[in-house]
Amino acid sequence: MMTAILFCGLSVFLTSCGDDDDPKPADKSQVSCTVTIKVRAEVVNGLPVKVGYYDADGSIKQEVLTANSWEKTITYDLNKTHNVGCVAARMIDGEAIFVDDEWYNISMELNIPANMKYSDGSNKDFQLSIGGGFANRMKGEGIKRLLERDRNYIGYNHATYKMDPSTFATADAKPIMVAMGLKN
Repeated sequence: MMTAILFCGLSVFLTSCGDDDDPKPADKSQVSCTVTIKVRAEVVNGLPVKVGYYDADGSIKQEVLTANSWEKTITYDLNKTHNVGCVAARMIDGEAIFVDDEWYNISMELNIPANMKYSDGSNKDFQLSIGGGFANRMKGEGIKRLLERDRNYIGYNHATYKMDPSTFATADAKPIMVAMGLKN
C-alpha cells in the first residue's frame, strides 16, 4: 500500500514538472508599420498638409508637415489598442488669398505597407485600401467654392485599420477625421 502511494505521488510530481517545457502560445501583442507621406510642397498658398495618426497606445496625434515628406514607424501595443494607421489631408487656410484662374498644387501620396510585422516574428498581408484620392491641381475658384460651403480641406488619403488579436482588419478613418476637425 505504501509503495502504491509513493508511485502515485511520484507520478503527480513528474507530470506537473513536465508542464514547464510546454511551448507557450505565440505573442502577437505588438505590430509595427511605417507610414510615408510625400507632397510636392508642404505649404502652397495656404494649403498645408495635416496628418492625424494613432500612436502606440491608440491616442490620436496630429502634426502639420514642415517638409515635403514625412515618415514615421510606429510599433503598436495591441494590449492597449487595436487602432492602426493615419489620415493625411490638404487643409484650406480661410485667410489665404486664392486667385480664381491660378492653379494650386494639391498633390499628396500616402503609403502604408500592407505587411504588418508582429512581435512573434510573423507577418500578415492585408488588402488595405487608401481612400479619398484627389486630382493633382485645383483652380483658385474651386478652392473658394469649398470655403463658401464651409469645407476646410480639399481632399484626404487614409490608411486606418482596426485589428483584432486574430489579425483581422477593417478600415475606418472616421475617428481620426473627426479628431482633425475635417468638415465636409
